[in-house]
Amino acid sequence: MKKYLCAVLALLMLVLTASCGGNTPPVADDTSDVSTATEVLDVAEGYKVVYDITNSTAIGIMSEMVEKIGASTGSKPLTINSGNAEAELEVEFGLSSGRSASETALKEAKGYKNDERSAYIIRAVGKKIVVTASDNDALRVAANRFAELAEGGKLVIPADFDETVVYNTDTYQREGELKLYDAKKIGSEASVSLLKVNGADVVCFNPETLEYMVAVAKNADFKVEAVAAEGGASLSVSENANGATVKVVSINGKEERTYVLNRVEMIESQVVNKNGADATVTFVLDDGDKSSATFVVEKMAPKYPSLTASFALIANKLATLDIVTNPDGTKEYAKDEDGFYTYKKNESEWAYWEDIAANKRFELVSHSYSHKYWGEDDNGGVYTYYNTAGEEFKSESLPKGSVSKEFVASRQIIQDLDPSQLAAVFVRSGLTAGGKNVNYSSTFWNPILESGSYIGGRGTHTYPDKPRDMVNVFADFDQPATRAKLKSYMVQHYNTNPNVKTTQADSGPAECLAAGIPYWTNYIDTAVEMKGWAAFCIHNIRPDTHDTRSGHYIYQSQAEALFAHADALAKENKVWVATLSEGMIYANEWSTASVQAYVDGDKVVVSLDHKEVGAVYNMPLTVKVALPAGKTTATLGGKALKSFSENGKNYAYVDVTPMTSVTIEVK
Repeated sequence: MKKYLCAVLALLMLVLTASCGGNTPPVADDTSDVSTATEVLDVAEGYKVVYDITNSTAIGIMSEMVEKIGASTGSKPLTINSGNAEAELEVEFGLSSGRSASETALKEAKGYKNDERSAYIIRAVGKKIVVTASDNDALRVAANRFAELAEGGKLVIPADFDETVVYNTDTYQREGELKLYDAKKIGSEASVSLLKVNGADVVCFNPETLEYMVAVAKNADFKVEAVAAEGGASLSVSENANGATVKVVSINGKEERTYVLNRVEMIESQVVNKNGADATVTFVLDDGDKSSATFVVEKMAPKYPSLTASFALIANKLATLDIVTNPDGTKEYAKDEDGFYTYKKNESEWAYWEDIAANKRFELVSHSYSHKYWGEDDNGGVYTYYNTAGEEFKSESLPKGSVSKEFVASRQIIQDLDPSQLAAVFVRSGLTAGGKNVNYSSTFWNPILESGSYIGGRGTHTYPDKPRDMVNVFADFDQPATRAKLKSYMVQHYNTNPNVKTTQADSGPAECLAAGIPYWTNYIDTAVEMKGWAAFCIHNIRPDTHDTRSGHYIYQSQAEALFAHADALAKENKVWVATLSEGMIYANEWSTASVQAYVDGDKVVVSLDHKEVGAVYNMPLTVKVALPAGKTTATLGGKALKSFSENGKNYAYVDVTPMTSVTIEVK
C-alpha cells in the first residue's frame, strides 16, 4: 500500500508540474508500439464515459493532456485530487458557461452544488480513464477531447503526442441518446443553435446562413433571442432601426460569426391545404384484392382524373418469409448478413402488383405481413390472447420476431417489389386467430411507430357515430395521437332487403344509419364543411350482380358514385384527393410549419420551413398570401398563380418547398 501511495503522489506531482508549465511527464519515443493504445471499455448511463487504458505510459500522457484540455477550453483545473484510494489521478474542470449543473448530473459530478458552474471530471482509475460531467455541454467538451486521433473506435495516444486526443465515436447523452460531434470544432464553434424574433423562430434558420429577412408587423417590437451552439461561447445582440446583429465568439476566441437580421414589413400569409382545397379525401383499399385494384386502375382512373388510392397489401400474399431453427430449438425469422429478411416470392402476385405500382397515381402500403395475431413481443412462443367476445385462447407457438416481421418485413417486401414505394404508413388490420377476431394489445401502435419505418397509421373499423367524427386537418393534426392514427370510415354494401339477413348487419353504423351512397358522400361533404380529412376504408369492389351476403364489399356502381362525387368536388378545388402517404406527409409538415411574406418592390417574397425531420418531409406546401394594395394578379416564373378576392382583400396561392423562399411578381 505504501508503495502504491508513493506512485500516486509521484504522478500527482507530475500533473501539478505540467499544469504549472514545468516539465511534462515522459512519453515514449517514435519507436513505441501500439501498447499505448486504449479502447472504450464501457459507456455508463447518465453522464459518464469510461475508457480502458493499457499501461502507465498512457496514464502519464494523460497528465499532459489535462493541461492541453485546459488551454483549449479556456479553463483550468479547479481541483487535482488523488485522495481516493482507487484513483491514480483525478482532475476536475469548470467550464466558462456559468450555468448551474443539473441535479441529476450532480450525483456524478463530485462536490458540485446547484449554484456552481457546469463541470467535468477526468479520472484515471486503475487502467481506466473516467470522464464524468455535470451536464451535456461539459460531457461533450470532455468526451470529444478523446476522438481526433482515434481509429476504428479505439483511443490511440501516439508517441509524439502533440495534439489533444479525442474520442471518435458517438457520445452517450442523457437518456441514452447518441449524438455525433465534430471533435475538431470543440472549443472553436462560433454559431447559434436558436434564433428568434419576438418569440418566433426565424423562418428558414440555418446556423450556416448569416443573413435573414425577418418580417414583423409595421409597429411591432424587434426583440431578438439567440443561443450559442456551444455552451460557453460569447454571444452579443445589437439591435438597430433596421433590425439587429448577433455576434458569436468561440470559447477559444479564435472563431467568430455575425448574423444579420434585416427588418421588413410583414404581409399576411398562412399555410393552407394543398392547392387551397377545403378538405382532403383518401381512399384505401384493404387486403390486396386484385379484382378491386384492376377495377380502380383500369376502369375508374381514366374517367376521374383526380382519383388516386392506396392499396394496403398483406405481404405474405407476395412472399413467404424464411424461418430458421436455432441451436436451442427455437425458431426465428431468417435475415441475411445485412439484416434484411429473406423470403420466397409468390411470382404471380408479385408480377401483378409490380404492374399496379408502375402507375404512379397509386401507392402500395403495408397492411401487416400476416393479418393474423402475432403475439405481444418478439420473444416468440405461446401467448394468451382474447377474442372480441372476451374469451381466452392460447396462440400457436410463434417464432422469434413475430411482431417485428409484421411491420418491418412487410415494408421491406413492398419496397423490394418497387423501390420507389415509400410504404411509410401502416394500415391497421383486423386481426384473427383460429378463425376468431382478436382484441388488440394496448401496445399495438407503439412498436410500429417507434420502428422508424413509418410516419403514421390508419385504423380499421373506426366507424363514425356521425359524419363529423373525422380528422380536422386544421385543428387536430398537430396532436400526437392524431398524427399517429388517422381515423377512417369503412364503406360497405347496404342491405336494402329487410328479409335477407347478412353477416354485416351488426358491423357498424354504415349499415343502419343511412342507405349507402348518400351517407358516404355526406361524409365527404362534411369534411369540406369542417375543413377536415375524410379517410375511407374499402375492401372488395364487386360487380352489381354480386349477391353474396357476407364479407365487406360494395358494388362497382356504388364505388363509382363515391369516386365521381370526390372528383366533382376536386374540380371545384373543394377537396384534394390524396394517397395516404401524401396526406400524412402534408399534414405532418403543415402542423409544424412556419411561414412569412413581405413586399420587395413589385414582388412578394414568401419563405417557409417546418420542424419535421427526415428526407420524406420535402413536399411543397400551399401558402395563401395577401397581395399588396391595388395588386390583383400574381405570377411565379412566368406562370399565373390562382388569385382571388376574399373579404375585400386580394390573395394568391403559391406552393413553397420547405426551407426555401419563392419570389412572385404582382400586378
